[in-house]
This record gives sequence, C-alpha cells and structure tokens, in this order.
Amino acid sequence: MNKKEEIKLLQIPNLFLRSKLILRGYFSGIHPVPYKGSSSEFSQYREYVAGDDFNRIDWKAYLKSSKYYVKESDDETNAEMVLLLDTSASMGFFYKFEYSKTLAFLFSYICAKQNDSFSYGLFSDKLHVFKRAGAGKKSIYEACRDINSSSVSGETKMIPALEKVFEKTKEPSFIVLITDMGDDENEIIDSMAGMRVKKNDAIIFHISSRKEESRDILDNDSLMDMETKLSSVGGRYAERLKIIKERNKRIRENCLMKSIDYNAIYIEDGFDDPLSVFFRRRLS
Repeated sequence: MNKKEEIKLLQIPNLFLRSKLILRGYFSGIHPVPYKGSSSEFSQYREYVAGDDFNRIDWKAYLKSSKYYVKESDDETNAEMVLLLDTSASMGFFYKFEYSKTLAFLFSYICAKQNDSFSYGLFSDKLHVFKRAGAGKKSIYEACRDINSSSVSGETKMIPALEKVFEKTKEPSFIVLITDMGDDENEIIDSMAGMRVKKNDAIIFHISSRKEESRDILDNDSLMDMETKLSSVGGRYAERLKIIKERNKRIRENCLMKSIDYNAIYIEDGFDDPLSVFFRRRLS
C-alpha cells in the first residue's frame, strides 16, 4: 500500500475497519511487540541509554565491543502500555487527528492481540477520558468506541492531564504520547522525562502535516491560532518556516538528551514507513 492510499484510508469513518486495513500485511505478523524491560529472566541485549540501571550493564560484552549493553527480559513485555491522545483544537488541521486516532488504536490493537493490558487517555485542556482497558477482545472494542467518538476541542494544556495520568500509572509502563506538541515544549519534555526516573519508557509521536509548512499557509499576512482564535500578523514564508524547523530541532535534541524516544511523523508519509523505522529501532 502506497502513502497516498494510506492517507485515503483516513477518510473511512469506521476506525476499526480503517485500522484493520492498515494492519493487514504488516503489523498483524509482529509478535512480540518490541517493548522490553528488566527482570530475572534474560532474553537479549540492547545498547545502554541514559536512565538505565547501571547495575544491568554486561561488562563482558563491554570488554568485547567497547560499548555498554544491558540485559533485557521476556516477562517484562507484560508491562502496561499507556496511550495518551491529544484532542486539542490544533489537532483538527487536515487529517492530523484522524491519523493520530488511528495510530493510538493500532497500538491498542497490537496490545489486545497479544493479550497485553493497556490504558488510554484523551485530553486537551483537561483529562477527558482515562481507562485501564485490561487485555483481550472486549478491551479493544471499548477502546475503539472511545477513541473513534472523540473530537477536537479546547486548548492544549497538557501538564495537568499528564500529572493525573502519571498518578494512575503503575510501574514500569510504556508511556506513548501522541500530540502535535502545541503546548510548551519544555514542560512536555520535562514531564515525560520525569517518567524515565520512575523506570517507565517515555515515547513521543510528534504529529505534523506538511501543509502546515507550505507556502500557501505560511505566506499569508495573518495566521489564526486554531485553539485561541487569535491572529498573528507579520512575517513571511521563509521566516516562519525557519521558526518551525528550529523548534522541531530543539524538541528532538531535548528528547534525545533526556532519553525520550522521539518520533516526528508527517501524516503524508502514511503509516508503514514511520512505524517500520520505529519498530526496527526498538528491536535493534
């Protein structure tokens, strides 16, 4: 399936059908999901990253390769996945929200197919929904209903919502945040980095559309904020594009520095390519 066909699937109103079509031929064969933590039963090695337990470094592997590796295990795949979906008004641009809903449901579906428990939260200026779905078929239908029926509204005020979710989150978990990063970037990253301290795995999917960076949009004299409805005047295409690119670079570098798994996705790139990169990296 090419990228244009994947984008066309976002027009299918039934989220379950849409996701099944995307999963077909690619994700349905993935088992287990490449999320691993620490326990007594050894499974494989991976390269050490900042925030890992220093005591898990395998020094024999270091002597052979001059690189730090830690041991991972199979039974930690039962760690809960927590999916957080930004439903603020800015997510309503083009197909950003439909893409994000589909991405959230794909992860839910994979968890359910593996009989792994997961939770999901929907938020904008407050936490609208947070449910622990458990495992199995019933959980996936409930998640599909809630995610599919969600709509965009309100401003992005992520921190109060994240704080409530983190209070309810058991350890260790895989925290997956799907957002267009419309809130203060430093607060978002610091909040997610705080979960690393609690031995959770912090993952951000930064969702954008190339249309947001197009000359047709950025070369207008006045740009209106989709959340506040306020207009900004002044600036031209090259200047505004530079600001966007510089901010995205800062976000990536800050996430890397704080050991957050950062994934920048343009919805026009579809699902297969961005998620292939993500899963290959998690398995490496």
